[in-house]
Amino acid sequence: LKSNAETSKFVEVLKTTKVMNGDKLSDVTYDQLFDGDQFFTVWAPLNSSISPEEWEKYSKPDKTAAENKDVVKTFLNNHISRIKYSNDGTEKRVVTMSNKHYVMNGDSLEGAAIKESNIPCTNGIMYTLSSKLDYKMNLYEYLTSSDGPYADNLGAFLLEHTKMELNKEKSVSAGYYNENDELVYADSVMELKNPVFDEFGFLNEEDSVYNLILPLGGNWISALDSASLYYHYGVAAKADSDSLTSYKSNCALLTDAVFNMNSKMQPYYNAEKGMKLVSTKYNLTDDPAKQVQYHTYTDPFNGSKFLDKYEFIDVISCSNGNIYVCEYWPFDPFYTYAKPVVVEAEDEKNMITSQIGMTTSVLTIPSFQIGDKTYRLSEDKALIGNYNQSWSITFQAPNSLSGWNSFYAVIAPNNLAYNRRGQDAEVNKFQMSGTLLGTTYQQKQGVRAVTYSTNPEKLDTVFAGTFFLPDCYSDLAVAGLTLKFNQTLSTSATLRQREVYLDCLIVKPTTAPEN
Repeated sequence: LKSNAETSKFVEVLKTTKVMNGDKLSDVTYDQLFDGDQFFTVWAPLNSSISPEEWEKYSKPDKTAAENKDVVKTFLNNHISRIKYSNDGTEKRVVTMSNKHYVMNGDSLEGAAIKESNIPCTNGIMYTLSSKLDYKMNLYEYLTSSDGPYADNLGAFLLEHTKMELNKEKSVSAGYYNENDELVYADSVMELKNPVFDEFGFLNEEDSVYNLILPLGGNWISALDSASLYYHYGVAAKADSDSLTSYKSNCALLTDAVFNMNSKMQPYYNAEKGMKLVSTKYNLTDDPAKQVQYHTYTDPFNGSKFLDKYEFIDVISCSNGNIYVCEYWPFDPFYTYAKPVVVEAEDEKNMITSQIGMTTSVLTIPSFQIGDKTYRLSEDKALIGNYNQSWSITFQAPNSLSGWNSFYAVIAPNNLAYNRRGQDAEVNKFQMSGTLLGTTYQQKQGVRAVTYSTNPEKLDTVFAGTFFLPDCYSDLAVAGLTLKFNQTLSTSATLRQREVYLDCLIVKPTTAPEN
């Protein structure tokens, strides 16, 4: 390097820039690192490719830790690799110390013309490039960039939950300890850890390709305000209520916003029939046909609009994918994060109390037909409740959301187990109420609870009222909402079937009623 006058600027930057030890400056400069016995492949840009403004930043002596880190990340490490890459004229993918993935062929590296190739050195291989490689941010870097459009919203949220951890196995020791008796690393490999990545995809990884659909940065906040209405955590969350509300609300907006573009990660990928993409939150579920019906999109990025109505006003290209920008958040909350809570009546873990003397059993039936219509029970099962008088069961409804919710009971005709005998189904009557931390929610008719009647000619979903729940219990250990189902039966109705076939109870988030 030093013997080539055309790369003297690159050499000067090596002398004035120190190897980073995490976020701290080490005592080792890059030219000292290159004088050792470690192997490197270097693509040195010619002096003419570095602008005066860049040269002033790169060659500055006594850089601060932040300035030094920026030069290391965006310039030096972007042109250096610890892997041996020989140019044999074939196309190959190379990985630099900045972890960027570039394509090299016989003539160029990622579009930068190779002037000199395969220059042998005692501890590596050197190339010269006619132009420098511009550092391209990955999705995580773009979203968290301090001067980017998402810095004060989604980016701030991601940074809040990001931790940098040193990977000692991948890092390279400099061979000595500093004054604090800490091992100095010549090449510190720091890894980002973030629970958001675990849930939606590793937006920081360069060997992956993701596409995101986001609103304009300023409109993320308005969408977040709407989501937070459903994730208002109260006393059960204790001191973590505000942080939980922020975390769950931001994640709610990401529910269908991230897509892994690797076809192997897509259960419905078929290039000939059209690319059906499942959002990352759902694309590896055990039962994709059941879980992802509202999270699958056909060719969402093939055109100028999302869902044929939300125009893409910008496409931001990053090193590991693209961000498709709509003016507003383009999803329906009731198909993404504001999902119903379904309480399976036959599941014993959902039952809190039942009336003494009452007998229950479980009916398992894949489907049943009434007239020309076929019905299917949730989970193919229903609870049969039987008692010689009226009876009640209290269920817990875990993961309920705050805000306005509608209560429903799903009841099957009460002759399913007996219809081979030609018996007619009877109307069932019941009452239903909910309790959230001691506050009872039930419609009243005067001073008495409303009694609902079922339609025996179908699998009947009976609406029991809409109520405002002040607190969210999503992912909390305790189920704050309980639902009490009361079956009402007159003792004089001796000829009526006494069984109630309760399929499930539903708590469904909704909008505020008009009145």
